[in-house]
Amino acid sequence: MDPSRYGHGVLELVPFPLECREAILEWRNSSSVAPFMYRDTQISLEEHSSWFAAAMIDRDDRIHRLLLIDGEPSGVMSLSQIDTSAGSAEWGGYLAPHVPRGVGHGRAFLEASCELARRDLGIRLIHVEVLESNVAARHLYESVGFENAVRIEQRLLRGGAPVTAYRLTRSLNV
Repeated sequence: MDPSRYGHGVLELVPFPLECREAILEWRNSSSVAPFMYRDTQISLEEHSSWFAAAMIDRDDRIHRLLLIDGEPSGVMSLSQIDTSAGSAEWGGYLAPHVPRGVGHGRAFLEASCELARRDLGIRLIHVEVLESNVAARHLYESVGFENAVRIEQRLLRGGAPVTAYRLTRSLNV
C-alpha cells in the first residue's frame, strides 16, 4: 500500500516482517486486545509462531497486514474468507496496546484496510464481527458506514457463559 497521510501521521499496511513476531504475540495476549478476541486463553509462543508463519504468506482466501504509523508497528489486520467472485471478505484487526485511542488512528486504519480490499482485491462488500462488549469498536464500525447489524446469540462461550456478537457489513462500491 502506498503510504497515506492522515491527521496524525503516515499510515502504511505492509506484509508481516519476521522481526515483529514477538511484538504481535504480546499484542494478541494484551489486556487491550485479548478480551475482544474469540478465545479466552493466552496464546502460546508455539501456537503463535505457527499462526505467524502462515500469516506471512498471502493466499487467495486471506491476507494479513501490519499497520505502520510513521514507520512504527502499530496494529494488525486481516482479510479472510475472501471471495473474489462474490466480491466479499471478512475484516479483522486491532491497534497495538501502545497506540493512543480516540484520536483517529482506528478510523484511518479501518479506512486504509477497506481501500486495500477494494483497490487490490476487488472487494465490494466487507463484513466484520464484533463482540457485544466491544462497544467502542462497534461504534467505530458504524461511524464509517458498516450497517445492518445482525445479532449473533451465543457466538462463543467465555467461562461457560454465552457471548453475543454482531455482524456488520459495509459496501465499498463508489
